[in-house]
Amino acid sequence: MKLAFEGAVEPIDFSVVNTDGIDGALYADEWIAVFTFATVIGWNTDTVEKAPSNWAEFWDVENFPGARALYNSAQSMLEIALMADGVAPADLYPLDVDRAFEKLEEIKPEVVT
Repeated sequence: MKLAFEGAVEPIDFSVVNTDGIDGALYADEWIAVFTFATVIGWNTDTVEKAPSNWAEFWDVENFPGARALYNSAQSMLEIALMADGVAPADLYPLDVDRAFEKLEEIKPEVVT
C-alpha cells in the first residue's frame, strides 16, 4: 500500500476486474488481497470431552486440560495471546507486545514442541 500512497500504482479498472463475492475489506482502489488465513482452535474429538471455544478458554489449562500446540508465528501468536488476556480484536493494535509475551509465558509449559 505504500506504493499507492506514493502514486506508483495505477487504480484497478473494476469494469474489467470482477469483485463479486469478494469481501470489500479485501480490496481497495489500487490493490486486491492475494491470500487470507485464519488461526483456529482444533482438538481430537476422540480424546477431548470438553473443548475450549475461545482463546481465554484455550489458556485455561485447569478447566480444559491437555497439551497445546501453537503456530510458530510471532504476529499471529501475539494477537491470540492478547485476546486470551481479554483484549477485544478491535483493540489489538497497536500491539502491547510485552503483555502478549507475558501471556505466552503462562501457557508455555503446556505447549508441546
